Amino acid sequence: IKEAAESFRNDGGIFITIDYATGQGIKGLEDIASPGFYLNDVDANKEKLIPDVIYALCDANCFCPDGLVAYNVPDARGRELPLGCYHVADVAAVYEAADQNCQRQQGFVATVHNDDKNFFMLSMFPQKARYWLGLRTSNNGNTLTWADGSSDPYTWWAQSNPVNGQNCVYGQQTSGLNSRWYSAPCTDPLKNSMTYACQLRPCDSEYYCWT
Repeated sequence: IKEAAESFRNDGGIFITIDYATGQGIKGLEDIASPGFYLNDVDANKEKLIPDVIYALCDANCFCPDGLVAYNVPDARGRELPLGCYHVADVAAVYEAADQNCQRQQGFVATVHNDDKNFFMLSMFPQKARYWLGLRTSNNGNTLTWADGSSDPYTWWAQSNPVNGQNCVYGQQTSGLNSRWYSAPCTDPLKNSMTYACQLRPCDSEYYCWT
């Protein structure tokens, strides 16, 4: 069963094991489970175990459709769950067109709220490529309007940025694994047509999507 479980996980499946033995549990069950998906009735408390099983099944059915890139982040149980699914655009566009295209896909231009996500965004694009972020600025960069509705203050500005009057924002690799953010006009097709990624909601037990 160990080989079958490994093959199943390698194909993208989530393997859940439920150990009803109290105390130490049954040897080997934890080893074949996907990270965070070993459930043990250590306290012989079925009322606690049943909700855990339900949550595990829900989490196991949270995934990104084929062709999209998942941004996986471990939760408190160690389960790597997608916080978003990303589609890199085939054609560069000004920000307004990028925003409209992502909305047609029931998503928005990808947002960044921490260093890990900032690095993830960099990894999706070719070296030195300029890519739109789902962010608008105003009031000389002091007011941030995120495409996902967040009020998060996180930024990663390059020197001399943001620029007043240039209200859209793009990221670009500076060196190695580093990047910075820059201001740009939102509607200048000659100078500011850039690549971008649409951020979409993962499929889950409450949100069915075609795969």
